Amino acid sequence: MITLTAAVGQSVLRNAIGRADNYITYEEKRIFDPSATGCYDCTRRAQSASACDHCPKKVYHTEMRKVYVNEKNRYGSMPSLNRGAILLLLYLHFCEPDENGLIRGFDASEAAEALSCHPRTIANNLTRLSDSGYAAVSHMDGIPGYYNVFLTGYSAYFRKAQENGRGYITLTQDLFHQILAQDTVNKVRLMVRSILTAQKDITDNRKGAEHPISEIRHQLPSYCRKQDILDILGTDSFRSVFRISEKKYTVRIAFQDAFDPVHVRAAMTRDYTEQVRRRLARYDQMDTSGQVRGFHASEKDIRDIAMIGFRYPVGAVLKAIDQIHDVYISQNLPIGSLGALVRTYTRWIAGFGDFSSAA
Repeated sequence: MITLTAAVGQSVLRNAIGRADNYITYEEKRIFDPSATGCYDCTRRAQSASACDHCPKKVYHTEMRKVYVNEKNRYGSMPSLNRGAILLLLYLHFCEPDENGLIRGFDASEAAEALSCHPRTIANNLTRLSDSGYAAVSHMDGIPGYYNVFLTGYSAYFRKAQENGRGYITLTQDLFHQILAQDTVNKVRLMVRSILTAQKDITDNRKGAEHPISEIRHQLPSYCRKQDILDILGTDSFRSVFRISEKKYTVRIAFQDAFDPVHVRAAMTRDYTEQVRRRLARYDQMDTSGQVRGFHASEKDIRDIAMIGFRYPVGAVLKAIDQIHDVYISQNLPIGSLGALVRTYTRWIAGFGDFSSAA
């Protein structure tokens, strides 16, 4: 059983697919122009410093700034991986690592089925991940084919930039399956690079920005020519995930709406919230008729429970609500945090962890 989404560290991803060579690129920057805005003669500025924050007369101009890119300095220097090891590394992030990155009881046969390979290939790639520093792997005593896996640096994914964090991206199962469909290592590399690029453009408020093809070439092995890159970007599998437009020297890469993380998260949030609200309301309505006790959950409880659906099947969340009603609500037992209790039950129902903590 794998989760619906996974957080994958940017430094891990960029090393796994191969760090880019050092290169120089150029980015457009919007620069505030106080002179053109008239700040120096502004009477409101003298009256209140906060007036500047909401000034409707601000004037900006655009500058092209040179950017030096050195991924080794920023993301480290772990070895690049082959296609099978990259896919296994991504798959491991869907296997419910704990807050430190530990995955207990990893099933090689289940992974082999998901990745369409032999369990021996999984074992070999686990060794490769261990030897390359991406994970620490140990066999489970007396249980052939099962491992404990520790993802190196997992807890550091979530550090702030001020704490030397390198950030992470959130992959959905749908997006992972698109990566899995790429049949060569360079297609996998370019798919992952395109995901990183498109997500960064969204974060930087530059959605659909133009990128020099020379920049993309720096991010792939030196034998990849411009036409090789354009051929891959032109395949149906890429066009189903990205909106891609090409010029002579540049390319625009943006998510199709079905994969756009902003659209996907908003739609999932609305859907999960409504399903949770309906399930809780079912018991509240029965409560008014005197048949059973209801939850009478707050809006915060509903939001907290809905968010669990981003990690586990929403059907398991709804089943958890039913079981908590039978065990706790109907027996008038106290609940410290409804959201936390639903999460514990959901993990058990979805096949993760030990249910003893829910008792």
